[in-house]
Amino acid sequence: MKNTEEEYYVFLKSCENDFRVALKSFTFIEDQEFSYHQLVYLRDAVVSYGRPFSGNKGIHTNRHRLEDDIVPKAYMELHSVIMNYRNTLFAHSDIKERNPSFMKLGHSEDETFVIDSEPLYLSTVKEELVDMAELIKEIQKTLVQKLSMSGKNL
Repeated sequence: MKNTEEEYYVFLKSCENDFRVALKSFTFIEDQEFSYHQLVYLRDAVVSYGRPFSGNKGIHTNRHRLEDDIVPKAYMELHSVIMNYRNTLFAHSDIKERNPSFMKLGHSEDETFVIDSEPLYLSTVKEELVDMAELIKEIQKTLVQKLSMSGKNL
């Protein structure tokens, strides 16, 4: 990349890909028979969705990040929920949010086991994110416009 304009365009194309992956993963959730597989696709959808909104390092620019104003106002609450899940459950391991249990299985200290509560929150998260696909499609429309404007400067 030769300059900041080209780098920004590449960042927007990367965002476009992240939203495409998020939408595809989200649509695969219901096709999965096992809750673990549903969780894998849900995690991928949430992390892929959130990636453009996190601080992404650049070459010519210190950080690239989509601003929240790309999110339609009608979906702002859902966007906040998704980003919260990304930041507390999926991209990080916040103990308060995950609420794991700790068990001792034997007599020595190396015989311990942590039981994660992921399957327990799967249904709640899926229910809260039911409109995620529509949100992604709305953001993609705006992103296409941004790409068109940014591409004119190259």
